[in-house]
Amino acid sequence: MMISGPRSRNICTKRLIDESISLEQGRLIYSSLYFLPPTSMDKQPKQKHVLVAEDEAFLLGMIRSLLSKHGVRVSTARDGQEAIDIIDKDPPDLLLLDLLMPHVDGYAVLQYRKKKKMKFPVVVCSNLSDKKSIIKCDEFDVNEYLIKSDMDDDQVWAIAEKYLV
Repeated sequence: MMISGPRSRNICTKRLIDESISLEQGRLIYSSLYFLPPTSMDKQPKQKHVLVAEDEAFLLGMIRSLLSKHGVRVSTARDGQEAIDIIDKDPPDLLLLDLLMPHVDGYAVLQYRKKKKMKFPVVVCSNLSDKKSIIKCDEFDVNEYLIKSDMDDDQVWAIAEKYLV
């Protein structure tokens, strides 16, 4: 809390005078007001951050729109290298990850996360439905595996909400 503006200072000074506080006590009170730690009332809840790594523009836009509508801060990456760059600068609270992307694929992103010992949850959204792909994702501690052709808005939001709480 900080006293700012002449009106606030005048109100505070008047109150100190009305309560017969000595000049020394008043100085102490004024100086301590500038150094008080923020209270829980001063803190805004941290907006949750989701990184969506998807090379299909339509699906990327749909997921971004859905999450933004629910007050989530969304970063997007069109390939694995962009995803890694964002993870380094601003680690997400949740990663929604496609496996097949140009340049650097989703498996490389998972490998990077594992190498850096990052613990944010990962939901893979892929058209790969074979057991080998799913088992490979298990090796990287993927939290959920969604088949894109089976996804709908309600399912995506329910899963995102589950990991953002």
